[in-house]
Amino acid sequence: MRSTFQTAVMVGLAALSVVFAGSRRAQELEAQSAPGGLFKPQESESIAGFEVKPEYLREEFDDPTRGFVSRSYHYIVQSPEGDVIGHLRVVIEPVATGKRNLVALKKSYDFAGEAALTLTVEAESYDPRDMRIKFAGGLGEEDEATPEPPAPMDGGAGAPDDSQLDDGKGEQTAHYYYDTVSVSIRRPGATTLFSFRRPLPSYDLEELLLLLTVLDTKLLPARSVWYLTAPFERATYAVLVERVGSDVIYGADAERHLATRLRLTSELSCEDYFIESLPPHRVVKFTAGDLTFTLWEDTSEGGASALGGAV
Repeated sequence: MRSTFQTAVMVGLAALSVVFAGSRRAQELEAQSAPGGLFKPQESESIAGFEVKPEYLREEFDDPTRGFVSRSYHYIVQSPEGDVIGHLRVVIEPVATGKRNLVALKKSYDFAGEAALTLTVEAESYDPRDMRIKFAGGLGEEDEATPEPPAPMDGGAGAPDDSQLDDGKGEQTAHYYYDTVSVSIRRPGATTLFSFRRPLPSYDLEELLLLLTVLDTKLLPARSVWYLTAPFERATYAVLVERVGSDVIYGADAERHLATRLRLTSELSCEDYFIESLPPHRVVKFTAGDLTFTLWEDTSEGGASALGGAV
């Protein structure tokens, strides 16, 4: 299972956020996963579906009107051989509105071409509202196999935001209204429109980094099923989320982080997310298919930089 955005930039949850790779990856993991093999959708029938509730939130997020100070993170993206092939920038920020409290999650990639995603969610329920993905050049299949090495990251520089992208490779949008998802896929010369229903509660696949930022991993059920929607695939996936212990994780600067490991398993693949056990509880590392994303820099206002010291 992987979203179209994640596929387009050569990452196979999470993120994306989580991304689930194809059948070859699934076969490799079949023997490596917990007893019983990979999680099958029918197994979710015996496990209650997960819903974000106030008792699961970290204290600083229990009031949606004050909890969302803007956050900004840079991750390096590494190949299975350990080579740095690109960067991911993630921004979480409140959205000014007179009617309700919203939060925007923005992601941008600068490898295998360029792409930028904006997802808005309800701050009280974390129910997704709207998503937009813009693509720039270099995102065809012929480009995915040989991505250009990224320029070194310097301070706030890195992956472009969507204002820097043209529409040459198209745009995709999704709108959530209760259990109905309406999708538009616009490519040069053609536009595709469709809608489908999703189970409730469910969350957008790209929302994972936001959810893992605001949720207190100590308070989560040890084992639960999350329903994650990939709107451009017209699908909702049952994902088994398990708290599998603590690990010492080395950041991009070789700094040590004590982190809680969450394992996310679907019918196709298995990914790991590592969330700091101590404040500020950042996602310091996660896997996506064959790729690894490692926190490189925290440029949040008043945040602690992964490179050491206050930002």
